Amino acid sequence: MSASQQKKLRKQQREQGVEKRQIADQKAAEAAKKSSIRSTVITTIVVLLVIVTILFSSNLFYHAFPAVKIGDTSYNASELSFFYKSGYFNFVSQNGSYLQYMGLDTSKSLDSQSFGEDQTWADFFLDSAITSMTEITMLADEAEKAGFELPEEDKAALEQELAALDASYEGTGFSSLNAFLAANYGKGCNEKLIKGLIAKSYLAQAYATSVYDSYSYTDAELDAHYDENKNSYDNITYISYFVSAEENADEGIDSETAMANAKELADSLIADITSQEEFTESVLSKTEEEVSAVTIQGSSLSSAYSEWLLDASRKEGDMTVLATDSGYYALYFISRERNDSRTVSARHILTYVLADDEGVYTDEAKAEAKAKAEELLAQWKAGEATEESFAALANEYSDDPGSNTNGGLYENFKEGAMVAEFNDWCFDTTRKPGDTGIVFNEGSYCGYHVIYFIGEGETYDKVLSENALREEAYNEWKTAALENYTAKTTFTASLIK
Repeated sequence: MSASQQKKLRKQQREQGVEKRQIADQKAAEAAKKSSIRSTVITTIVVLLVIVTILFSSNLFYHAFPAVKIGDTSYNASELSFFYKSGYFNFVSQNGSYLQYMGLDTSKSLDSQSFGEDQTWADFFLDSAITSMTEITMLADEAEKAGFELPEEDKAALEQELAALDASYEGTGFSSLNAFLAANYGKGCNEKLIKGLIAKSYLAQAYATSVYDSYSYTDAELDAHYDENKNSYDNITYISYFVSAEENADEGIDSETAMANAKELADSLIADITSQEEFTESVLSKTEEEVSAVTIQGSSLSSAYSEWLLDASRKEGDMTVLATDSGYYALYFISRERNDSRTVSARHILTYVLADDEGVYTDEAKAEAKAKAEELLAQWKAGEATEESFAALANEYSDDPGSNTNGGLYENFKEGAMVAEFNDWCFDTTRKPGDTGIVFNEGSYCGYHVIYFIGEGETYDKVLSENALREEAYNEWKTAALENYTAKTTFTASLIK
């Protein structure tokens, strides 16, 4: 190689060396940049995780962000949780012994239990909570637009409930009411939040009642409605006996033969019968069971024989045998009458007799409940002794959950609708408006009833018609009003499950 060629080669090598160093430096710079970006991203993620952790461990996530928006009103996760848990508690309380048949296990997560196709029990209670919130929101808004104020009776009931809330944590082991509420209704639930929602619910319910009560109808309108729906409203009196194929089958026979035998027996029960007495005697002699006449409103009749009993051509003494999947009914028709019995209205204060640990109502417990009832009646008589003052005492002291928020009021109930002792006192022919008294009921809701008699109500046919017409009118109004209230949930709604 010549000297000039060697010189040229060394120059190329130097130039290539510079390029290689430059490339190496560029790669190093790019690597450093990527490392810096990764470091920044990781740091950002860590910071975000720390922030999210702090938010979740505090109440901020539950209060600062809307979980559901209904119309123009937003509710946070804590407020949604209150309605969710309240609905759950009420459902469990009302269905107690039936929960296992519904497929709900209160010891397990609601989100892990199926309610139906593609829905868990958590989904069910969430949907129920939002439905309830939507209606309350609409009603509260409508009340405000109408300038509606909570009636004094409802104010007293609200104050009573809020006072009970104040004392609810006592004896529970919690150090404060807020700690108790958060543990039971969800993170972020506190006294101020819950009291506000309860007050809003009271306003909504009171306004709904005022709208419902605002509809009125003439006697002609009520009679026309009744006549159009008399199959549902009329009282049907009849006697029935069910011959079960399974219970009346001999051992070892097939189902077809068992059904044939059941029909043969049912047919024999009405054979050659000419009176109600003969029918009951026939049943007794051939089955060794006693039957008697019952009177049932048309809408409550069994679907197995309602069509036959409600046939307009039916007359006293008509009989038939009707098939079901498991046997045959032998039926004897007695009468069909307009459901127009008298009704009365009354207020009452119930003082429970508390059972001991073995479920026994002791004489001491009865005496205590009686003394309380007598004391309340004496207190009423010593005061203003008016219907309004009686209602106030009922709201404050009555143990009846069905009436202790409406002044103990039961309106337009017919004979037989209440427990026997209460019924007999109210329907005594000598009873007059303003009468008071105390009766004792041994059975369900064992206790003493302090009763204030208001007076006669409408006949029951008009009560049925008016209630149905009002219900229809109210539901039409509510449906139209709810069209402007669509509920939209956000990601924080999932926090309550």
